[in-house]
Amino acid sequence: MSSRDLHGLIIEVKIDVARNDEAEQLLHETIVPSLKASPGFVGGYWLGSDDGRFTSVIVFNSEEAAWAVLGSGPAIPENAPLTITRYEVQRVLADA
Repeated sequence: MSSRDLHGLIIEVKIDVARNDEAEQLLHETIVPSLKASPGFVGGYWLGSDDGRFTSVIVFNSEEAAWAVLGSGPAIPENAPLTITRYEVQRVLADA
């Protein structure tokens, strides 16, 4: 598969830093396993900072698969310790 076929889903979230442990548990136990099981999943990175800003870069084998996960991905529970602030899909230009 060429990197030209790959698309990255970029998601930015804001975490309630007082509930950081709960947010990380949700990430590890629910969000990551659900995304890994999504059709077209290639790989992902979940990045975080001490001020509660987190960014995910999740790579899929097609643009359609990347967009589809937004509609069928893991539901964020009501009153979760995180809020999605931005998301977009971009074509992967290169990988190493």
